[in-house]
Amino acid sequence: MKGRKLVEKKVTEFCQELASESPAPGGGSVAALSGALAASLASMVCRLTVSKKKFTAVEEEMRVVMEGADTVRQTLLKLVEEDTQAYEAVMDAYKLPKGTSDERAARERAVQDALKKATGVPLEVAKQATAVLGFALRAAQRGNPNAVTDAGVCALVARAAVEGAILNVKVNLESIEDEGMVAETRRVSEKIRSRAAELADKVGAEVAAKIGA
Repeated sequence: MKGRKLVEKKVTEFCQELASESPAPGGGSVAALSGALAASLASMVCRLTVSKKKFTAVEEEMRVVMEGADTVRQTLLKLVEEDTQAYEAVMDAYKLPKGTSDERAARERAVQDALKKATGVPLEVAKQATAVLGFALRAAQRGNPNAVTDAGVCALVARAAVEGAILNVKVNLESIEDEGMVAETRRVSEKIRSRAAELADKVGAEVAAKIGA
């Protein structure tokens, strides 16, 4: 990754880089960016609520949700960069010399360390995107009903971010030798997926009820 940060590029530039033969940025960064976009939608619904006098009763609640979504958006944008950096670190570790037994041992340690870090990034993306689903639910329930479908899209995109991030966690776990870390990460991942699915279903039901679908 050279030059400007991914998140500082134009949408067209980012998509062009994503479409290139380079493996990074890839699905992990896309999952993080998806989460950030979803968080942006949650914030938008809140702002369309607090700006209207008729929603004064929920203004304080929506401001809390808005601030939370704004914070998570910034975190996820950082994770867009971190995911690509983590992938590149893994590739760099694999390129280390392995001509002697000492070199092979050092290379293996470096690879394992890099893989663990590369697993931690998408796991954090999944956690943050699940938080976005919580914001989407509150926005759908209490926000401006004219923007309820935006809350619905927020939930759909956030759930995709969770699922995409977990895929990246799983593929990295396949190469990690620390069985205890692998088992715990799998447990946490499934817990996140379950919670994300629950929240997404609730948002979907809320949206359907309000638009008569």
